[in-house]
Amino acid sequence: MNKAAKADTLGGRMRMVRELNGLKQKEVAEYLHVDTNTYGNYERNEREPKIDMLSRFCDVMDISLDDVAGRHTAHGKSVLEALHEKLMSSCMLCEQELEKQRGQAR
Repeated sequence: MNKAAKADTLGGRMRMVRELNGLKQKEVAEYLHVDTNTYGNYERNEREPKIDMLSRFCDVMDISLDDVAGRHTAHGKSVLEALHEKLMSSCMLCEQELEKQRGQAR
């Protein structure tokens, strides 16, 4: 399943957010206090989470319900695309700071 197809469904977006956070299904299930199979069913769109479960998921992942619902920004990007860009930008800034510190240590 490609990334574009993943983001087309609620479960796909939940999976994408989990993967962007570097977590396993089991870890998210533990945070949400549900069985791993139940959480997996959410990601596979075999079961739809109730709103309180989605709210907990969003709290754990530090995103809004709009993010996981697939709403778009004013620039036409999905909120998840914007989040991904923000995370990648942060990673690049961290790498630049490390390089800077390495240069000063020499």
